[in-house]
Amino acid sequence: MLPRAYFESFVYRRGGEGAPEGVVPWDTGGKAQPCVVSAAERGAFAGAWVLDCGCGAGENAAFLAASPASLARGVVGFDVSPDAVAAAEERGAAAVAAAAA
Repeated sequence: MLPRAYFESFVYRRGGEGAPEGVVPWDTGGKAQPCVVSAAERGAFAGAWVLDCGCGAGENAAFLAASPASLARGVVGFDVSPDAVAAAEERGAAAVAAAAA
């Protein structure tokens, strides 16, 4: 396992690496990765608990949690970056609200 200092050496903060202020550099604009969407459409997550390691801004986790196509029992994402976790929490809350509407 890599030490936490390894990850903290990266610019894991909002507005870093040339990203606009308030945006983490790995944010994909709210879209899940195509391979995750494709796997969900094929039923790869049906009935499963999904752990999204290094979830970044939470695009994949939010998609799997809110998409009826995923059929996942539940989704948990985690990341070592506090800004990534904050972005993922915001995205997750918005996805849950949209799914309930």
